[in-house]
Formats: sequence, C-alpha cells, structure tokens
Amino acid sequence: MGTGLLAIATTIIVKCPRFANDITGNVLLIGLAVLVAIGAYLHAVRSKIVGLVMLLVGGIPITGISIADGLAGGLFLFCGVREGILILTPAALAIVTMIGSIVTRRARNKVAGT
Repeated sequence: MGTGLLAIATTIIVKCPRFANDITGNVLLIGLAVLVAIGAYLHAVRSKIVGLVMLLVGGIPITGISIADGLAGGLFLFCGVREGILILTPAALAIVTMIGSIVTRRARNKVAGT
C-alpha cells in the first residue's frame, strides 16, 4: 500500500519542473503504483494469484521506467539529488514488494507441497 501512497505523495511534493509538468508520466507513475498496491493487497490478504500478476504487471514497468529515468534520463541532473531520490522511492518499494510476494508465494507452495 505504501507504493501507491508514496507515488501520490511524490507527485504532490516534488517541485522539479521536468517532473511536475509531465502529466502523462505522473498518471502513469500513479497508475502503476496503485496497480502494485492493489495487487499486493489481493496477493497478501486474499491469497489470489491474480494479485501476484497485477503486482508484477505494475511493478516491473514502474521499476524499469524509474531506472531508465534515473540513469539515462538525467533525473538527478535536472531535479537534484533529494527530489530524484524521492521520485525513485515508489520503484524501490515496488521492488521490495515484488521480492516479498515471490518469496511468500514460494514458501506457501513449499508448505502446501509437503
């Protein structure tokens, strides 16, 4: 849930002109982060495989976009270090959430298999 909330908070807080004026990018960031949040909820609380799929469908692109923007897009050059790190935090949480979900899924399958 933190991924979705941080994406919304980041969009509101960051004052970097490059980030603040990119409405399409912000909608994409928030949309993918909310998809990660909903998928994490469905996977963790409801134990639905569709939640894991939603989590991966949202998490992989948000991570790829953030890494590409951070490394190749000159995010830190245009926005500064503080705002650049703030913009990348939803992707970091998405990575942690994906790893946690995959590990949990493997553990459940291992327990169910014995």
